[in-house]
Amino acid sequence: MLDRLESESDDATRLYVGHGEVAGRNAILRQRKYVSAFVDSVTAHLALPREERRKAVVADMKRVLPSEELQFLMELSIDPVAVKLGAQDDR
Repeated sequence: MLDRLESESDDATRLYVGHGEVAGRNAILRQRKYVSAFVDSVTAHLALPREERRKAVVADMKRVLPSEELQFLMELSIDPVAVKLGAQDDR
């Protein structure tokens, strides 16, 4: 989806994403980097037990984006992404 958004936008594009200020096209790159860092972190901690994995991913992502404003959304994504990447669903 980010690829399509990027290909259909230009320097005049203004994004109204609902989580913050109006952003330009550069917000797509920032989001891509964030998603990539998140997936890399979950992958790196895949073998950990669920609670340890969650703590490790949260710590990694706080280094990427220190704000806690939307942290709860990121935390809700850890387990489903881990399962999708091959972790056992150990809830």
